[in-house]
Amino acid sequence: GGSSEGIFLYVGVLKMGKSKKKNGVSHARSDWVYAQINHLTSSFSVTFDPTNGTVSVNEADPASVRVVRSYERASGKDKFVISTPSNSLEAPLSVSQALQSQFNVFIAIDTSKKVIDGRAMCATVAYGVETYANNEVIRPLCGFLIFDVDANVNPEKIGWHLALKVVNAKYFQSNKKLGVVVDSALEEHQEINSRKIGYYEEHYLPDFASLIYASDGSADDLPNQMIRLCDAQAAKVLTQLTPDAIKQFVLEQGDKNFAGYARLRFRTDAPNSLYR
Repeated sequence: GGSSEGIFLYVGVLKMGKSKKKNGVSHARSDWVYAQINHLTSSFSVTFDPTNGTVSVNEADPASVRVVRSYERASGKDKFVISTPSNSLEAPLSVSQALQSQFNVFIAIDTSKKVIDGRAMCATVAYGVETYANNEVIRPLCGFLIFDVDANVNPEKIGWHLALKVVNAKYFQSNKKLGVVVDSALEEHQEINSRKIGYYEEHYLPDFASLIYASDGSADDLPNQMIRLCDAQAAKVLTQLTPDAIKQFVLEQGDKNFAGYARLRFRTDAPNSLYR
């Protein structure tokens, strides 16, 4: 359909072999290729290559091309399960194929928020994997406790920034292609991935990284499983916090959006638990 911002194309559909249940209701998944044409045109061409299962929209903005898995809600609106950029005019009609072809390292970052003794406290947890494969071990990467977060700021982005500083140090000047799995600000992903805007304030994604959206309400694929684990562990951190415990932390300096942060360590005797 057309709009003042361009033409949005929803190309092709591949029915998945299974569906998931939520509250006892089964939702059939579909994989789609989304693309956007940013100029007026009287025609456009869509090409499907059956040899590799890819779709091309030659007139589209390459930054707009993404592969999406979704299902239809009871309201008739689509619920996105995964959205991953293609970074080219050609995209496979399969989320799993798109993830495997685009990235060789994945990290997931999630942040939970809770007001404790009048203070807006957030916990960020990041996990990573070194490859896209079945039964891949999801390993802890880093965690942060963030203090006094401004109510007008998306705390997820603060968490992205703190975690990506760790990732930058690990993967900078390597041949890694990093997929950063998050569950927030999907409407901004295209501009963040094309470096038109920063992912947090004036901080831009490193050249080797792209944001991937994954819902934590599903376990469809590796990104969903990763973000679910991060969400659960971040929430667990906040349940352990008390007003007295907060006073024990020595903070590193924050910025205009938060007072400061402390690093969290993963317990070696229980890898899925965190402590200071």
